[in-house]
Amino acid sequence: MSASNSQPTKIEKFVVWAIFIAFFVGWALLQGPSLTPEQRAEKERLERQLAAEKRQQASTPEGLALAIYTEQRKPQTQRRDKNILQLTVDDESFLTASFLHLAIKQDAAKFFSKVFDSNPDIQTVLIVNRATLIDVKGHTSIDPVLRVTMNRDTAAEINWKNFRSENLDKVADEYWEHPALTSD
Repeated sequence: MSASNSQPTKIEKFVVWAIFIAFFVGWALLQGPSLTPEQRAEKERLERQLAAEKRQQASTPEGLALAIYTEQRKPQTQRRDKNILQLTVDDESFLTASFLHLAIKQDAAKFFSKVFDSNPDIQTVLIVNRATLIDVKGHTSIDPVLRVTMNRDTAAEINWKNFRSENLDKVADEYWEHPALTSD
């Protein structure tokens, strides 16, 4: 409103109406197209089917590995025997060795806590984490930096809800880590 007159000017009225109209047009666009009851039922059915497929995929070792490790880290599962699963993970995008060390243990604990529950045929899991290492002469190589093995009986003894991943080396059936992980 102008200072000398308490009545709104034409421009002020126009601006108020433009904002009002833009608000309702935006609101209508956000609502999306209206669906018929049949379309809505089909959409809900497809959403339930997709959710069920995601749950099923996450219960497989491959799906579980992707859910925990992300595609960037290239998790690869391989059956070494019908009862033994090997998971190999490439860890190349970490800034420090100590951060990598922590992340590896946390992710391994997550994987161990879930893989046995959803896969009764697996008796032993071996996780191998690989990373790019640089030697004293500046040469690089992708080598294992951690190997941890756990069997079903050991995993069943652990209260995963309260488990601290830094204790993984104390509870695993086999545990080896490269000295570079602790040399930060």
